[in-house]
Amino acid sequence: MLLVAVASSAHGQKTRPCPSQNGVYYKSSAGWTALRPIESDGPAAKQRDNVSRPSAPLKITDHRPMFCICQLVGSLGGPGKLDPVVLIRLDEKKATGQIRNYTQEQVVPTHLARADEEGLFTISSTFDLSSGEYSIILRSQNGAAYEFVIR
Repeated sequence: MLLVAVASSAHGQKTRPCPSQNGVYYKSSAGWTALRPIESDGPAAKQRDNVSRPSAPLKITDHRPMFCICQLVGSLGGPGKLDPVVLIRLDEKKATGQIRNYTQEQVVPTHLARADEEGLFTISSTFDLSSGEYSIILRSQNGAAYEFVIR
């Protein structure tokens, strides 16, 4: 059986770095787990302020998690460009609209890399995250947000 797998790899089949369905995924030792998006309520003009969080965001024990984003998120940021993906730490007292109206102090430095030409990106923090709640925001998807908790 091993010969079959080696033969398949030799014929140029690529393995995908994360699932092929749109979404944001966390990589654990058990495989990929999808993060649920935070829903926006109301008309587009109010979406920045009215968000409802899932009842239980994904809980992670890894303090330097890696995520994969499978969506068209635009090109990577460069000089004069905003990164298309932002990781923020949420305040302990979450106010309505905090996810959309985050401050620069909440932004976590990350390493964002394009995984392939099909809209796959990987994102990880540049240092260990402390326990708390975080959100990944996709700027090119009208600020779609995915929340998780580090224990």
